[in-house]
Amino acid sequence: MKKSLIAILPVFLLLTTCNILAQSYEDTIINTKVNFGLNIGVSNFNQIINYSTGDHTTSIKSFNLGLFANFKLNKNLRIRLGFNNSLPVENIFQIQQNGKIVDSRTKISNQTPYQTLNYISPFYLQMPLHLMYDFSNAKLLPNYVFIGYAPSYNLYNTNSNFAIQKNNFDHALEMGMGYRFKFKYVFLMPEFKFGFGSNIYQSNASKDIQLNRIRNNFSSFTLYLENTELRRKRVLNMNLKKPLYKRPDFLFTILTLTSVLVLSSK
Repeated sequence: MKKSLIAILPVFLLLTTCNILAQSYEDTIINTKVNFGLNIGVSNFNQIINYSTGDHTTSIKSFNLGLFANFKLNKNLRIRLGFNNSLPVENIFQIQQNGKIVDSRTKISNQTPYQTLNYISPFYLQMPLHLMYDFSNAKLLPNYVFIGYAPSYNLYNTNSNFAIQKNNFDHALEMGMGYRFKFKYVFLMPEFKFGFGSNIYQSNASKDIQLNRIRNNFSSFTLYLENTELRRKRVLNMNLKKPLYKRPDFLFTILTLTSVLVLSSK
């Protein structure tokens, strides 16, 4: 029996040691500096034409869909890069009649000659780049603000069929605010944004209307969904605050080892 206990002892000590070491590991969530997500929202798109007798603004509703990545610079600053599509709910023709610009949704007098000037279809591909600032007090409303630059391209080009010629490329200054709701695995961020476009006017074949500039401005409400963590990793837990003599597994090992030594000495 003595020889059997001596033979079993090394195996027992090996298994017990592995058990103690295994309990020093834990599943830890890794927070990264780059998070990804998707967004969906609605926009009010305004094309503002400034001409000789004043400004004419046409408003169109649109849906926004996109993907984005957030790069964390420090505790308060982040950079967000996205790719968005603006999908119009309706399309509008603009005509000139009696020296004024009128939308196609307005009743037009067929007795007065008119000319089709412009076609508005805000079907844009955007690539916004935002610098975001998170307030240290997360209870503030809003708890983050941002400002940035958004180049865009109109995917529906119909310039050749109308009197007004426009540049399909646009450049906008964007700014806004939002609130970050944190859940276990995701952030949900409702956000308000305002955009102010550049002058996209090129030329006008109409002799009855003198144009100065055309700008695309918009306001939007968007919901952003972003991950909080990317992966799990097993790491060594170096924060073993309990001393060994207070750990149940260590006390059990000492008790068992003492019993084995006593029995083997007989």
